[in-house]
Amino acid sequence: MTSYELREFEWLPDLDLATVEPLVASIDRDGLCVVPGCGTSCVSATLRDGWGFRRVLSLDSDAAAIDFMRARQRDDARRCDFVVADATDCADVVADGAAALVVDKSTLDCLLCGDAAAYACSVARMLAVGGCFLVMSFHDAEFLKAALCAALPFCVEREVVREKDVALLLRRTAGAWEPEAVAAALLRPTVPPERLARLRASWGGARPLREAYDLLFSDALKAEYAFADFEADAGSADRWSLDDALAFLRRTQ
Repeated sequence: MTSYELREFEWLPDLDLATVEPLVASIDRDGLCVVPGCGTSCVSATLRDGWGFRRVLSLDSDAAAIDFMRARQRDDARRCDFVVADATDCADVVADGAAALVVDKSTLDCLLCGDAAAYACSVARMLAVGGCFLVMSFHDAEFLKAALCAALPFCVEREVVREKDVALLLRRTAGAWEPEAVAAALLRPTVPPERLARLRASWGGARPLREAYDLLFSDALKAEYAFADFEADAGSADRWSLDDALAFLRRTQ
């Protein structure tokens, strides 16, 4: 039994799904649509009821979240399938090439600090050649396009950028991939040279944690990574030099 109260939760609350729907207008509504890392988001129901996909399979490794989502649609005649599964290793649930569309709303964002390469390879595996990967993210669009298309058989079809959020539609092309190359492509440079120059110019001496947080993170990232979480991750030091901050970024990004 979970020790916390589950409720509907949305990543990227400012990204209006109505602005994203046109990206998938040409995709067959009878094809299998997979939502890895579905959590307790409304995305699965929107795909079915709003966008018209008739076969929606939603995966999450959290059994409590899956139970919650199943219970929410108990009285609904047109149901999504909710399955407990690890999106990085789910070949027993989604066969190779079975999906016409994979929809990601910040699952990749969460995994970029972890097993993003295994996840991206899993998505490529489950997609049919010609199928599409819809990625909704708070990360930079150019980084995502370069990373996902560099070592995986994806090409960019369309995109929507709304201030701090982006939606990319990538099409799966024919071809194989090497997991090591995918991992390297998804290893985002911790501090690009231009950002390092700005930090050096503005940092000065040791900074209180609040000031360090304000210098390190954009407003978009602060919306997803609260100061309280940063403070918990930062450890016992109450002041940081620039070297402390860079070491933290290398450790966590």
